[in-house]
Amino acid sequence: PQEDRNRQNRSESNSGGSRFAMLGYGFTMGTSEEARKESFGQMLKNIFCPFFEVRSFVFITLVIDVVMFIITVFYDFNTSKFLTPTYDSLDTFGAKNPQKQQEGQIWRWVTPMFLHAGLTHLAFNMIMQLILGFRLEPTVGWKRTGFVYLISGMGGILFSSLLSDSLSVGASTAIFGMMSAMIAWIIMNWSSLGQDPSRCITLFWLIMLVVFNFLFGFGFSGRTDNWGHLGGLIVGFPAGLAVFNYIDQPPQNAKYTKWASVGFLSVYFLLFYIIFYTVVNT
Repeated sequence: PQEDRNRQNRSESNSGGSRFAMLGYGFTMGTSEEARKESFGQMLKNIFCPFFEVRSFVFITLVIDVVMFIITVFYDFNTSKFLTPTYDSLDTFGAKNPQKQQEGQIWRWVTPMFLHAGLTHLAFNMIMQLILGFRLEPTVGWKRTGFVYLISGMGGILFSSLLSDSLSVGASTAIFGMMSAMIAWIIMNWSSLGQDPSRCITLFWLIMLVVFNFLFGFGFSGRTDNWGHLGGLIVGFPAGLAVFNYIDQPPQNAKYTKWASVGFLSVYFLLFYIIFYTVVNT
């Protein structure tokens, strides 16, 4: 209908003409009548997370995080701490533990990213996953989002295991990878995005988000796995280059970039796993 097309044009005008969820919130300027019919839940969704979908990798990951948090809290319930899993409970369900990883518990290369050390830790990571994930997934698809999330999380856990033998949990390794991959997507498609001002705004916003999170992490250095964050950041960028599609670039250029990124990831994991299992003494 003509009214729908007019509304879409008004939306694009207000969002800088952005065609991608990565570069804008997708907020649509509806009519006053539509606003009156909008529920409170719909209002929150449109403002904070307009691309929210229940059937998505991001939402399924959030559900797993919440379920695992509840399980770890009540598995070894500690009445002295409000909704805080014990050390033993987190270790039982697969926290990063280099000594046990060297003993053959390979699932610990994945499980830490679905565990959290407290309610605040869980809430902060959930918010970050919602904000980032529902920009990334509608742009590149659930398979590529899932790949970046999981391989960044594993890369962060590996990097942390090389440099720290402390127990650690959290989705932050994967979240840093998502931020890094989103930066990669903007850079690799910079010229194709033309004069869209959203590319500069989003790139600046992502870089500031990375800087803020690192500063926040170093402020709580005794409780934060900064090595894991750095590892996720390092892996996320080439992971994005390897699996994301170019908008409008010569196929040959894209091919070289993708293969170089795959090569980097292969060397990263092969070399660091060899070092971990043969050199690192836990």
